[in-house]
Amino acid sequence: MASTQVETIYWLDHPCSIPCFYPEQCFLCNRIESSEFFVQEQDFYEGSESAEHFFTTEERQWLVLRVLESVRAKKEELRVIPSVTLLEGQPIVPKFLTSGVISQVFPIHEPPALERLQQTWVQDIFAKQPLDEITEYFGVKIGMYFAWLGHYTTALSIPAVVGFIFWLTCTSKHQTIQDVGYVVFSIFNVVWVTTYLQAWKRYSAELAFRWGTLDQRDDLLAEPRPLFRVSI
Repeated sequence: MASTQVETIYWLDHPCSIPCFYPEQCFLCNRIESSEFFVQEQDFYEGSESAEHFFTTEERQWLVLRVLESVRAKKEELRVIPSVTLLEGQPIVPKFLTSGVISQVFPIHEPPALERLQQTWVQDIFAKQPLDEITEYFGVKIGMYFAWLGHYTTALSIPAVVGFIFWLTCTSKHQTIQDVGYVVFSIFNVVWVTTYLQAWKRYSAELAFRWGTLDQRDDLLAEPRPLFRVSI
């Protein structure tokens, strides 16, 4: 006898009033001044008059996820589902995820934004990476990864050119000349690596300041994850 498994998909939408007060509780930073967001100062922020563009796509998705994870069980809701035992004050959504009641929680893509990235990033291979657009849609971590990838690829062109020149010039049959060339090239690589690390440190700090994560609150000061466990 065949069994049929029925899955229900819930579409969660929210008005702008939800993320307007919740970022203050999540210590969300302003992208330009890197200052924490406060509801009473909302009118001072650029774009506050537009509910659709006040927060980026990544920020809205992150805020909605934090709202879901912060929903905790009340005393009268402990036995809503007989197969799952909840404790008073326990986060509901993470518990349902681990128990299998909820399969996945994921944001839905925005086709217009993806189409813009397809045209300005994927198809135009010779154009500069739109890092701000990538970060706005996928988040700071993904944006920082592609920023490092482009920065590292560009920096590799220097040792590649120098190495090619050494390969053309150090073709002498004299072993001494070849050994000296290899030593010089090795020293050059050490200097290049040190210079690159310092250059990336400065560039990443510039991006972190631009995206509002340079002075982000330390994870040790944030509220523990809903399902975080520690052994004492």
